[in-house]
Amino acid sequence: MSDGDYEFVSTEEWEEEQKRLDRQWYSIDEGYDESHNPFSGLSDEYTKRKEQELEQKRKKKISARQRQIQKVTFIFGSKRLELFCPPL
Repeated sequence: MSDGDYEFVSTEEWEEEQKRLDRQWYSIDEGYDESHNPFSGLSDEYTKRKEQELEQKRKKKISARQRQIQKVTFIFGSKRLELFCPPL
């Protein structure tokens, strides 16, 4: 049955259609193919160069972090020595 441009459907059919539309909507971001992948045009050289830059940045952050830990450890040890071993 239809009334103008609208078709009347049962509640079950409507719910099934809603589930189908939800699955379709949320699956839009799941996968890329060559025509829908924004990163498909990147060259391997560019990708490798960016990965190397990120690795160098990560190493610098780690070494700065380690320097800070060493500094704090040294200060803590010095204060501890002053507290428990007063100068003679």
